[in-house]
Amino acid sequence: MVDPLHEIAYGGIARMEHELLVRDFLELMSVKECGALEPFLRDDVRYSASTGSQLVGRPAVVEMCREIIDTFAVFGVDLVRISSVDNAVLVEERVLVAIEPGGEPQHLMGFAVFEIVDMQIAVWRQLHG
Repeated sequence: MVDPLHEIAYGGIARMEHELLVRDFLELMSVKECGALEPFLRDDVRYSASTGSQLVGRPAVVEMCREIIDTFAVFGVDLVRISSVDNAVLVEERVLVAIEPGGEPQHLMGFAVFEIVDMQIAVWRQLHG
């Protein structure tokens, strides 16, 4: 029989590890290290954006991240809030971008849900403000 306190503590530790995984993933995007994103993503990762676009597979998602980062002269993700429930990590974020070189930085608000399976991102749903 599993001790209920042990089960609660283990669940909390797992949720914290999921949050740390997502924090590290977004930090790597902020410092433009797209090649380092690969181990965070499952082979069959699914990405969907609020625009309706969808991607499947690690190479497609990493390439999309690279294209986003390369499009902007300035890019960064600041976490406003992060929380987790079961295997889902919920992120409210502020994305800093400058659309053109020399342009004024803009802040866009976003919300994302990351579903974690075996300590990798299996699903990433992104809503942009």
